[in-house]
Amino acid sequence: MHCAYIVIIIPLLWVKAAGVSPDVFQTPAVVLTEEHAEVKLSCRHSINGFDSILWFLRPPGETSLQLIGFTRYTKVQVVEKPFQGFFNMSGDGETEAFLHVLRPRRPSHSGHYFCAAYSRTSIQTHKVPDKNISVTVKTCRNHTQEVR
Repeated sequence: MHCAYIVIIIPLLWVKAAGVSPDVFQTPAVVLTEEHAEVKLSCRHSINGFDSILWFLRPPGETSLQLIGFTRYTKVQVVEKPFQGFFNMSGDGETEAFLHVLRPRRPSHSGHYFCAAYSRTSIQTHKVPDKNISVTVKTCRNHTQEVR
């Protein structure tokens, strides 16, 4: 049997400008699922005037964030080209957005997932915490070998 793991890390600490913000919530803290089962991450905020939610991925071992896409107050969901077919979004952006990891099946689906509440005048950003919570997608396949 061959097993592979896809790990999704979700941060616990959010900052607004230089201070900690209790106004952005990202869940679930931990998910364990099998290959090809959809994973749904949720981001909610209660910041007046913020009308969009952005989703980012930081792959394991990398320091840069990759923009997966965003949801705007007009209920417009945009998934960036490299992520199309692997991710989908829903929600309104004004208060909530959902990131759907469609049939996770690649190591590139592993990593830290971040959401950010966004406004044209300011941004709700993430500070990497000392402690992260992981989301793991376990994939196992049975391989049989024909003997002659």
